[in-house]
Amino acid sequence: MALLFLGSLFWYYARTLPPLEKRQRRLLLGLRLVGFVCLFLVLAEPILALFLVSKEKPVVAVLVDRSGSMDKQNREKQVREAVEKLTSQKGDWEYRHWDFGDTLAEQQTLGPSQAAATAIGSVLRYVSETPHLAGVVVASDGGNNSGPDPIKTAEKLGVPVYAIAVGEEERALDVGIERINYPPVAFEGTPVKAEFVISAQGVGKAKLPLVVSRGNKKIAAPIVDFSGDGEQTVEVELTPDSVGTLTFSAGLPVLAKEEQTKNNRRFFSMRVLKAKLKVLLVSGQPSWNYRFLLEVLEENQRLEVEGIVYGLGGRPLYNATGLSARNLDGYDVLIFSDFRPGLFSGVETRLAAAVRDKGKGIFFLLSPEFLREAPSSALAELLPFDFKKRPPVTMGPVGDLDLTAEGEGHPATRLVSDPSELGRIWKNLPPLEGVLTSGLPSTAGTVLATVSATEEGGKYPALGAKNFGRGRVLAAAVFPLWKWYFLPLGTASEDTTFAWLINQSAGWLSGSEEEDRFNLATDKLVYQSGEEISFSASAFDEGRKPFEGLDVKVRLKGEEELLLYEEASGRYAGRKRMAAPGSYEATAEFFQGGRKVGTAKTKLMVEELSLEDQAVSYNPTLLEKMADVSGGEFYRPEEAGQFARDFSLQREELSEKKEWELAHQPVFLAGMILFLGAEWFLRRRWQLL
Repeated sequence: MALLFLGSLFWYYARTLPPLEKRQRRLLLGLRLVGFVCLFLVLAEPILALFLVSKEKPVVAVLVDRSGSMDKQNREKQVREAVEKLTSQKGDWEYRHWDFGDTLAEQQTLGPSQAAATAIGSVLRYVSETPHLAGVVVASDGGNNSGPDPIKTAEKLGVPVYAIAVGEEERALDVGIERINYPPVAFEGTPVKAEFVISAQGVGKAKLPLVVSRGNKKIAAPIVDFSGDGEQTVEVELTPDSVGTLTFSAGLPVLAKEEQTKNNRRFFSMRVLKAKLKVLLVSGQPSWNYRFLLEVLEENQRLEVEGIVYGLGGRPLYNATGLSARNLDGYDVLIFSDFRPGLFSGVETRLAAAVRDKGKGIFFLLSPEFLREAPSSALAELLPFDFKKRPPVTMGPVGDLDLTAEGEGHPATRLVSDPSELGRIWKNLPPLEGVLTSGLPSTAGTVLATVSATEEGGKYPALGAKNFGRGRVLAAAVFPLWKWYFLPLGTASEDTTFAWLINQSAGWLSGSEEEDRFNLATDKLVYQSGEEISFSASAFDEGRKPFEGLDVKVRLKGEEELLLYEEASGRYAGRKRMAAPGSYEATAEFFQGGRKVGTAKTKLMVEELSLEDQAVSYNPTLLEKMADVSGGEFYRPEEAGQFARDFSLQREELSEKKEWELAHQPVFLAGMILFLGAEWFLRRRWQLL
């Protein structure tokens, strides 16, 4: 089309121009042709595409192990000489050098925490992203104690791995504590068993004491009978004597000529809880509520339960001591069911003081019996529902129970962490007969769940919570709760929600399972140097609703700051390696929009024994398999010079397409104006217009 247009233009000029010199005619024709070509390029919007083909130089990645195990047996010197021998062999490729431990780093930049572990599989994944990668050289002792399987990673790498094995098999004299198996949570005064796995190498026959201590106090010292190389398990019984986080040590004597001594002493910690929570269960009359509450509470080994059932005339049955004659301060949790307000006559003041001043907890299970008398002001003040402004009435039957946002985050009602599963659990509960309600939460009271009265309509508070001084109060306004326990019995999906609710409520009311608004924890309390620490944090707003979208930063003295990511609603997580041994206090700071909204702390310990200390053995088999599955070669240090002979490759051919939109190039618009303007100017000057 363009050629036809230009040909027509040439013919028109040849036929219509008056007689001119040939030089003038050609100049005018050329200016107009070029001008119309520029006009065509502007109007037609063509695209110029060019394919540029080039051959890039392949890259051979040289990965040198700088982890802690390379300090043994002069391995650093061996690996340096082997790499120099290999890279002295030049070819049509480019060498790129990295150091590695648990990650890749530029030469001479690997930090202590990164050198405290070896993750060959991880570094192969990292290096696989290198442009124009044609092969990988791994110079290592083969020790691997972290990350994905190096053999499987090498097989999927897509390029050959050439492995250089440095070091030799170790047979040094050594005794050590390889690992300790123990319960992370124990109870005060309750014996627990800890298992110590002891290893020996080159010891022969010997008897050595395993000393288990807490601080300066020796707890046990069983004799370990060594009869050759290998592992054996020693069991020690411990009885925690106080509440809190207790740290213990276990040690073996250091032998003469024993080089590796860090594994002779190990530490372990456990969280010790109060052995038994004392619970007083009081019922205003014989009832199924009392029957099933007592059964659930007695099944919980953490609880020591006493019960009182009142009969006609307001006297305790079975010769039990009445409420007024009991020392209420001697109980951690008090549960009241099917009661009239008059039951507390003469004890309201002591009951309120036990909660407010002594930090005790109360769970009120309200029923129509509560309507028979007006509650005293002291009793009404304890309840999380306001019965002063609006007298309670009974409505029912009731429909499904719905957790409020506060209930989803409250320790008593948050039975699982997944919000959707939590809602399903509560909605699947059997319907109850009614709800006793005023419709209003009290001052400082929080509604955890609501129900709808199917006949009257509307939403009414069903479960409520309240902090009262140092203590806590829960109340259930729906009744009778025993149906949540009894009706699912014998069905295919036997429900345990009732037991969960009662047990978690007892824990929260006693404060033994207290969860603050902001929390920080680690997956365990004692780590080896170089071991990855898993941090988890949780945050709740003032209404106990999960606090979402926060920036959570964890700081430890002498370590880089760790930013946690949000793994679930209000739940944050992150991982970090620690190299320097010692006791640490980790501090998490919670930020919303740059403003700090909360802080949490936890403690942990890092042992001197590192992952590298436990995995220093020469492992050429691993390196040989990596080379085999990837199509590479395996070398001893003295054979590294064979690499250039074995490494065959072709330069990678790259094709790159480049496009230009000619219509958007200002040079063509300017050219059109310039050339057509020049042609017009000359025609006018030569008096052709």
